[in-house]
Amino acid sequence: MNDFMAREFWRFVLVQKYVGELAKTAIDFPPMQAPASFNIQAVKEQVEEAIKAHEGQ
Repeated sequence: MNDFMAREFWRFVLVQKYVGELAKTAIDFPPMQAPASFNIQAVKEQVEEAIKAHEGQ
């Protein structure tokens, strides 16, 4: 593994440069919508609402 890092470390430095440039664009062009929320409680509530809505049919 150490031999790999010795030979290929330059790739990580190069990628870090490009990721940094991409991250800076988020300042100039912020996201237009809020990020998605992956919350188990919210999913549970949606399922319960769907079950309640379906029970009356």
